[in-house]
Amino acid sequence: MLEDFDSLEIFVLLCETGSIQRTAELLDCDKSSVSRKLAKLEKKLGRKLFEHDKRPLLMTNLARSIYPVIQNIIDEKNMLENQFKRLSNGDSMTIRLMIGNGHINFAPRLLKEYSEMFPSLSFNVISPPDVPDFLAGKAEVICLSGQQENNHQHISDCVLLPRGHMIFVPVASPEYIKKYGQVSHPS
Repeated sequence: MLEDFDSLEIFVLLCETGSIQRTAELLDCDKSSVSRKLAKLEKKLGRKLFEHDKRPLLMTNLARSIYPVIQNIIDEKNMLENQFKRLSNGDSMTIRLMIGNGHINFAPRLLKEYSEMFPSLSFNVISPPDVPDFLAGKAEVICLSGQQENNHQHISDCVLLPRGHMIFVPVASPEYIKKYGQVSHPS
């Protein structure tokens, strides 16, 4: 269902306008195209999204429940398309990145490699990371260490990418091992 953005955009507009005619006008297409896309989407779902015999169209319970999710998907898609258009037109783009001391060792190399791959992209590194500032829109990306609880308002609205479990690999010189024995703990 999510691969057909045209049908999803038509669904959102139908929810907002309640009219196949008005939706077709807004999309600059004919009514039959809107009707076909809606029929295709409903067939794919196996359920009706609108009461077709009512004017204006009335949303079914299913349509009411999925409308906010689909609207968000369409908004995100449009935002990404606009950013890619800016980049493809040669416009530069800066991503504000909040990182802490634990990321300082690897971040510069990673950001340099990424910038070489995407020359019109640059980074503004902000340290230390501050979740309230991040949530206030002062950065697009934040790197945090440790388990993040939902103590911060709206952090559940963010995409969290856990890096997995930390693994301790004991490493010591032969001299150290001879003097102190095998390393078995980070301390």
